[in-house]
Amino acid sequence: MSKNVINIGGRDVSVRPLTLRQIQDMAEDIDAGGRCGPKATKEEISAYVRVVKTCLAGDDVGMSEDDLLDLIDLGDVGRVWSHLMGLSGFVRRVGEE
Repeated sequence: MSKNVINIGGRDVSVRPLTLRQIQDMAEDIDAGGRCGPKATKEEISAYVRVVKTCLAGDDVGMSEDDLLDLIDLGDVGRVWSHLMGLSGFVRRVGEE
């Protein structure tokens, strides 16, 4: 599977990294979305979904926030976030300088 495709809820979804402009504009959502988990607030979940939606690419761009809320389960939250943040450069990968 390509690093630009992630399986969410049994569906392969095309994604892309956040641009610097998106990171700048969504800094608060990125911070709040990173706290999404079992004890997340409604605001943290909403922020998480906004960031994930911004990362959608290809045929999946048209997915709504409601679609994502229905597709992503709590078991997917950390894996999806780690993938998208890594793709966007927030996580240094082994061998990168």
